[in-house]
Amino acid sequence: MQILAAHYLSGRTFLNDYAQDPPPARLFYRTKVALSERDDLLLEIRFPELPSRVLVHASVAGREDDKGGVWLTFAEEDHPTRDFIVSVARGDGDVQGAAARKSPRFPVELPANVTAAGGDAPVPSETGDLSAGGAFVKTDRPPPVGTPVALVIAPPGHDSVTLPGVVAWVRRGESADGMGIRFDHPDPEEGRRLRELLRRIKETGAVK
Repeated sequence: MQILAAHYLSGRTFLNDYAQDPPPARLFYRTKVALSERDDLLLEIRFPELPSRVLVHASVAGREDDKGGVWLTFAEEDHPTRDFIVSVARGDGDVQGAAARKSPRFPVELPANVTAAGGDAPVPSETGDLSAGGAFVKTDRPPPVGTPVALVIAPPGHDSVTLPGVVAWVRRGESADGMGIRFDHPDPEEGRRLRELLRRIKETGAVK
């Protein structure tokens, strides 16, 4: 997965590169790097009004060579995050309240197993990104949306973390098939291990 940094001087400068008419909503990203519609992209958006960096999945919708960049569209499952970013850029809504409900998401690939409620055996898989509130899990056998699951993350050299959750969305037919899992009231000790894992990733960019 390729990570792109989209940093702006202000929410207003972000809005200068954002367009939603005609749909779908899209963001112009200036780059000299050759990007194709097949690329699996993770876009890191920052501007001063945001309480922290925000990560969204995106794909190339078209090029504008005369402007020196590409148009990016946002993955469907990240539309709520996109709307949050736009709301902050426009100065609308309760930013602090919204920020309190969101967790920074980190792109990290870790071995994992997923067991669905009523499933026969754990399904080996791998995380694509991880936050305190949920994870994207790569798998070609995702259960249906709404299925209760148990996600066991096994960071190399560290204790495993077991997290109960629910399948929030499923992605098929793209470069990284899988599902989004929303965590649901983990055990306090498992929650502590998850927070410690996220702290290490935030500080070092990896699991160490």
